[in-house]
Amino acid sequence: MDTVRTDGSGCCARCGSPLGRVRSGRVGRPAKYCSSACRQAAHRERQRCDVVRSEADVRDFRLALSELAERVRGSAAVEKGPYGFTPTATELVDLAFQVQAVAIACDRATGLSWAAIAARTGLSRDRVRRECQAGAEVAARLVGARLVGAAG
Repeated sequence: MDTVRTDGSGCCARCGSPLGRVRSGRVGRPAKYCSSACRQAAHRERQRCDVVRSEADVRDFRLALSELAERVRGSAAVEKGPYGFTPTATELVDLAFQVQAVAIACDRATGLSWAAIAARTGLSRDRVRRECQAGAEVAARLVGARLVGAAG
């Protein structure tokens, strides 16, 4: 025997279509999605980087890449300091990771798939997703600092 839903969530959490009826005596959590396709699509949406694909975002990523490139060029004259060459090398490695993270975020914002970026970088898709988040944060910090510096 079928009954009408009484849990107040009669619509799919992704597409909004009605979930339909449930059989009486059914146990477990009530359904959130109308189909496995909607459930999978919702999962994929949650896994995406939070980068918005707009021209302004791409411009900000390119600006951040330029800023990082200038920093790398500035560190290119490696001189032995009181602690040897290690601090300079460590700074260059850190800058290289930041450049890669921002480049991944920029590629993702321009529409490249996770798989394509992973294949080009040699990283796993999960690592690419994490780097995308980090790159977006680095870019926001660099662009924000540049805007503050230009205004002040």
